[in-house]
Amino acid sequence: SREQLNFSQTNNVAMGSNIQFRVSAVDVMNNFLPTPGKILVAQLPGGGFVRTDTHIYQGYEVPDVYDPLLACISVHGLSRDECLARLKRVVGETIITGIPTDLDLIQAISEDPRFVKTAPNSEFLSGYMTPSFNPLERDDPITMRNLAISAAMIYFRRRNFLLPQIPERLKTTWHRESRRLS
Repeated sequence: SREQLNFSQTNNVAMGSNIQFRVSAVDVMNNFLPTPGKILVAQLPGGGFVRTDTHIYQGYEVPDVYDPLLACISVHGLSRDECLARLKRVVGETIITGIPTDLDLIQAISEDPRFVKTAPNSEFLSGYMTPSFNPLERDDPITMRNLAISAAMIYFRRRNFLLPQIPERLKTTWHRESRRLS
């Protein structure tokens, strides 16, 4: 409707700091090439002063014909320091597996002293996209734990698959006796 509001824009006072980041299904090491595939785990942050807008879920198939945006996450704090601390926590809580994402890059940027000191500009990212950037070189205990669990699961699945399995019907006394040579 066209009714007048009983307050004006001058009554609004900006308070605090807000940082927004977008999690995308892209291969950071391959010029941000979109990476379609199935999301195996989708653990997204929540709580006070955190807003997560997303459409993904565990088992979601990321298509190859649309924008690779998976989630848009915003954090708010009464000061920039509070907002940055919340950002680091939220990025650490966000887990998406099954496809490559830009979460490692977002985490590296959130921990960078240059990002912490000043508000970055549009050229800030170019410092990260050098041939020497490798997000897995960091000693992140959560990433290392997840990699170890994944490796163990693959090992045991392959090990059990390769072991010879005797079907139940062949374990009966009748079957064993019928195969004996006289």
